[in-house]
Amino acid sequence: IGDYLKTVFDGRLSAFYPAFPEGSLARVHFIIGRSGGKTPKVDQQAMEATIRAIVRTWDDSLREAVAASGVGEALARVASRFPDSYRNSFSPDIALRDADCLALVSTENPIVIGFHRDRGQADNHADLKIYHLGEPVALSRRVPLLENMGFRVISERTFEIRGEIPGAEEGEVVFLHDMELESADGKPIDLADEGALF
Repeated sequence: IGDYLKTVFDGRLSAFYPAFPEGSLARVHFIIGRSGGKTPKVDQQAMEATIRAIVRTWDDSLREAVAASGVGEALARVASRFPDSYRNSFSPDIALRDADCLALVSTENPIVIGFHRDRGQADNHADLKIYHLGEPVALSRRVPLLENMGFRVISERTFEIRGEIPGAEEGEVVFLHDMELESADGKPIDLADEGALF
């Protein structure tokens, strides 16, 4: 909040004083120092909206995404258990999509693949997510296969998802491999079938 205020008022954060009056609320007094010039006029509603967005938690955003999408309580519970490393990387909307894929993982169906392109991605890029029950799928197995299919692997992240997963036994882990791909020939990746052919 202090960084935002110093930027919007074209100054520096000289000091801040938190206070904890009764109840669960906190109050913070910020002092923004300025070296001269006219103090910028800041729209109060815009400033309040920005500060609300700054203090908003991932769980707050997840509750709103659940309400907006109308998904079931089971998927919302799965998404709420994603680790912090996942939460720092993905929005709650994407978490609900991943929770939906995780619901398809089971002992009989230990691997599920999601192939998609997020808004703003170039048409020669796509994301691949592999959800695998029990153990991670080694990079040495994934990358050569993808390269033989005409992709270049740009980045890879792996997350361990634990907790209540609908098709898994209690205590089992699902490994979520998130891979960013681009076509080796630079041509668009056709996702008209939502990755079914892949």
